[in-house]
Amino acid sequence: MTISKLQQLAEDDLGCLVKEIVITVPSFFTNLQRKSMIDADTITGLDVLQILNEGSALAIHYAVEKQVSRKKRILILDISAETVDVSICMLEKGLCEVVATVGDTSLGGVDFDNKILE
Repeated sequence: MTISKLQQLAEDDLGCLVKEIVITVPSFFTNLQRKSMIDADTITGLDVLQILNEGSALAIHYAVEKQVSRKKRILILDISAETVDVSICMLEKGLCEVVATVGDTSLGGVDFDNKILE
């Protein structure tokens, strides 16, 4: 139901049908969780073009936004409410290669907020 609602909101906003999507997931998602995401989207009639780690999606966005044309290594720090993910990506000639990624599901933004409040 959630995916159908998001699809409808996207279609309303874009003014056209949405049939193909790219999914971003946390780097700590297991293969089973990734498969479940794809299955849920397929049930709603969406064609999943790619499934990306959030860190990879951030690196791609950065490369496009900054129009990176030379070889560049970047560190992506993704702090969500309950997790921290770190990825090192190599950007070169329109390609993004994830060199390394690690995540900690026992540390997150809430922990940083609590430390600041202390």
